[in-house]
Amino acid sequence: MAAILTVDGLHKSFGSHQVLRKVSFTVEPGHVVGLVGPNGAGKSTIMKIILGLIPYDRGQVTIGGQSVGITSHQALGQVGALIEYPGIYPFLTGKQHLQLFAQGPDKQKRVDAVVHDMGMEKYINSKAKRYSLGMKQKLGVAQALLNEPALVILDEPMNGLDPAAVKSSGILSGLRQTLAPAS
Repeated sequence: MAAILTVDGLHKSFGSHQVLRKVSFTVEPGHVVGLVGPNGAGKSTIMKIILGLIPYDRGQVTIGGQSVGITSHQALGQVGALIEYPGIYPFLTGKQHLQLFAQGPDKQKRVDAVVHDMGMEKYINSKAKRYSLGMKQKLGVAQALLNEPALVILDEPMNGLDPAAVKSSGILSGLRQTLAPAS
């Protein structure tokens, strides 16, 4: 099976501080990959490079066979992402956020499905300014999953959720639904 994501020989320095050296890995469709390491190891930097948000010094990043970089974003149409904190408009409801980002002819069906899969029905029609950190985080993950992307990149998706909320949040089942092979 062809890789959806290929990171090959990635190097990145911030000034004289080298953060990434010869980082290489691939991700095949339907697989979950976790970047694990201590704070400052470069995990978020790798994700930002994959999303074309920051430049890299050497190497190559491809998504679906297309190069990605600071000036090449065409492949990102098939990517859903949440990096650090979700961008939330306080006076929009959660549902309005999802409707704003939904694409394609079956927008409302996908909005309703992600709300259900993430267990957000009780508060999705409330203004986001009333959301807790965990509720905002779930909304950010829902936005990343909304358009059924081929690749999902989540940086600390459980941020703000206590263990009981993680178990009952729907994030894991939302990811399972997204990663399920097409029938």
